[in-house]
Amino acid sequence: HARIEEADSIAAGKIVLGERPSVDLITLDLSMTGTTGLGGLMSLRIAYPRIPILVVSALDEPRIVREVLQY
Repeated sequence: HARIEEADSIAAGKIVLGERPSVDLITLDLSMTGTTGLGGLMSLRIAYPRIPILVVSALDEPRIVREVLQY
């Protein structure tokens, strides 16, 4: 039984994650409201180190791709 939760900002996402401790995957848009650059990814990685994060973005700069892969 799959359940999908949605949030429109990093802050809202953290609230959802706090209410749903059994999350299996986070899907993150690098352009999400409330974050710039890799700030949202770093924030989520620090707060939820065991949950895999799938990053989606229209950005295709090699530097950004390399940075994302480090987290």
